Amino acid sequence: MASRMLHYLSVEVWLRTALRRRPIVLLVIAAITLFFAGQIPNLRFSTSIYDLIIEDLPETAQYGTFKEIFGSDEIIRLVVKADNVFDVVTFAKIEQLSEAAAAMEGVRRIISLPEILKAVDISGKWSLEEFADILMPVALFQKNLISTDRKTTAITLVLTTDADYDHVIESVEALISESSSDLSLYQIGMPLVSQALAQFTEKDFFRLPPITFILIAIILFLLFRNFRYLFFPWHVSVSP
Repeated sequence: MASRMLHYLSVEVWLRTALRRRPIVLLVIAAITLFFAGQIPNLRFSTSIYDLIIEDLPETAQYGTFKEIFGSDEIIRLVVKADNVFDVVTFAKIEQLSEAAAAMEGVRRIISLPEILKAVDISGKWSLEEFADILMPVALFQKNLISTDRKTTAITLVLTTDADYDHVIESVEALISESSSDLSLYQIGMPLVSQALAQFTEKDFFRLPPITFILIAIILFLLFRNFRYLFFPWHVSVSP
């Protein structure tokens, strides 16, 4: 009795049964495949580190409380390079970039040289050289807001909690493309890293499976030297 049960449960018996009923097996496989293929339009790629957060952890609750009090901690930095960021003409262009970034949807506030100048020089009497002499010795700003050689500065965009990161990235990219040619600009930040990761993941998802199927077909052909065996459920018959 036990040996008969093992016989019916053996892989060989299942394979023989499947091959004897090839049309039914293939129809079932096709139906299952079509069912899951119909879910492809609802496919969503979650590659952000925040998608990996475990909700039940105390640290997650603390992080949620922090965001409720202080807002989002996501930032995008627009890096500006020039011969001298404290040059009057260059500084005016940086101020225009800062104001344009502040007006973008999804941006909560801006941290930039022009914003700091407005905050500390209420009377508006400082020259840019005076501002530079006061700013440069402050360790907090060095390599954070401005480089030590005065050729690079960063405009930091602090995003809102509900910001559409893709939209903000596109808006910043449009701002870069429209900027003066004598400035070298690029943007960086975790939202851009997440976007790039999602794009590469999506490309790999749609590119690797076809490559895998082709490799399997090549290997099967090299092993059997017969195209029929690539589709053996239709062509191979097994005697009972």
